[in-house]
Amino acid sequence: MSMQEHTEYKRLEEAYTPENLTRICGQILQLYKLKQYERLRALLVKIGDPDAHKVGDRQLLVKLMLWYHPDRLSYYRQLLKNEKEHSSLAELSHILVTQNDPLLFDHDAANAVSTTDPDLPGEEYAWQEAEEANYYDSDPDDTETDTYYGENDNSFYTIFKKSMYGRTDIILPSYMLEDMDELELANRGMDSLEGIAHCRHLVMLNLSGNALTNTEGMEALTYLEELYIPDNAIGYIDTLSHLSRLRVLDLSGNQVDDITPLFELEHLEFVNLEGNPVPALQVKALKAKGCIVII
Repeated sequence: MSMQEHTEYKRLEEAYTPENLTRICGQILQLYKLKQYERLRALLVKIGDPDAHKVGDRQLLVKLMLWYHPDRLSYYRQLLKNEKEHSSLAELSHILVTQNDPLLFDHDAANAVSTTDPDLPGEEYAWQEAEEANYYDSDPDDTETDTYYGENDNSFYTIFKKSMYGRTDIILPSYMLEDMDELELANRGMDSLEGIAHCRHLVMLNLSGNALTNTEGMEALTYLEELYIPDNAIGYIDTLSHLSRLRVLDLSGNQVDDITPLFELEHLEFVNLEGNPVPALQVKALKAKGCIVII
C-alpha cells in the first residue's frame, strides 16, 4: 500500500464510525421528512449512483439508508480490514463526500420545506401518455361495463382504470396488468386490492397514501422486490410472507403491531416501520436477521 493509499485508508477508518453514520442518517431522515427529494437525489448523483435519475421519491430513503445506516458499520469495517487495495478503497470513499456535504448539512436549505408531493406529477406513470393524449373517446362500442368490480368503488382495479383511461365503463384485459413490472398508484383513495393479483409480474409497487387496511391480494405478487405502502391504515400483513423475493418494504405510518410474517423473507434488506406500534422484541428479531429497520 502506497503512502497515499495508507492516508486514504486512515481517513476511511475515521469516517466509518457509529457516530458518523448516525449523524449522516439523521440528516437524511430530516431531509426526507421535509420532502427535500431533489437534494437527496443530487446527493446520490454526487456519490456516483448511476441510476439516481431513475429513483422515485419514495425509494430515495431506501437507497441512502442501505449505504449509510449504522447497521452497515460491521460490513464496511470488514471491507476495510480485508481489502486494502486501491480499487476497494475507492468503492468506500463515497462517505468522505457525504459526511460534510452541504446537500445534507446546509441547515438553511434543509429547513426549507419542499412543496413537491412525492406521489404527484414529477414521477412518470406508464399510462401518462395515454391519459394526456385522451386516446379513449366515447365510442359506444367501448362502453361495456365491467361487472366484476363496481364502477364507482375504490378498488385497485377501478382506480387503475380511472388512472389509465380516465373512465371505468370499459373492459380492461388482464394481460395489460400481467405485463407490468412497475406501478405507482399513490394518493388515490384506494381501499381494497381487488384485481391486483393479475399484476403477477410486478417488481416494484407503490401504493402510498391510500386507505388500505390490509394486504390481501398481494400474495400473488411473487416477483415483487420493492413494496411502498406507507400512510395507509394497514393493520395486518400476513400475506406478505408469500413475497419470497421482497428486499425493500416501507410500512411507515400504518397500524401494524405484528411483523412476524416478515421473518420468513430471506432476501429482506430494509424495512421502514416508523409510526407503527410494533413490539421491540419483534424489531430486534428482524434486525438480528441482518435487515436494516427504521422505527
